Order: sequence, then structure tokens, then C-alpha cells
Amino acid sequence: MTDIIIQGIYGRMGHALVEKIAARADCHVVAGVDREAGHVGDIPVYDSFEKLPCRGVIIDFSSPAGAVAAARYGAEQGLACVICSTGLSADD
Repeated sequence: MTDIIIQGIYGRMGHALVEKIAARADCHVVAGVDREAGHVGDIPVYDSFEKLPCRGVIIDFSSPAGAVAAARYGAEQGLACVICSTGLSADD
């Protein structure tokens, strides 16, 4: 079972990912990261990566700055990171 963390979970694509992943038997969403802490159903949402109490593959659907933060955190923690955000510059 693959654990997944969705950055941008409150957005349209975040909600679509939660729905699609819930229909699978080989993975599940263990947490979300977004601007505000809270919940999406029974999924806990944190306002920063540093507050995550779990590990998993990061799927980013946020912003250029969020994508950079996700990639940096993933690299530091040895986590796979799928960047789906657009608008990244060459410097990002």
C-alpha cells in the first residue's frame, strides 16, 4: 500500500485526487498540506510539511512556490515527489 500526501488538497485537483485515490486498493491518502490546517473528510491537513507526522509520496498541485517547497522537502526526507503545478520558472 502506497501512502500519499497531497499538497494543494483543498483545491479542485486536490479534491479530484482524493476521489480517484479512494477508489484504488493499492494506495491511500494519509495527509494533505495546504495554506490552512484542517481536514478533508477523515484526512488530516497540515499547514506546512514540517508538521507532517507521516511519510509518503508527495503529489503537488499547488503553486510554483509550493512546488519548490515540496521538492525541497521530498529531497531532504528521501520522499518521491510528483510535481503537477504549472508556472515554474527556470530558476525554480
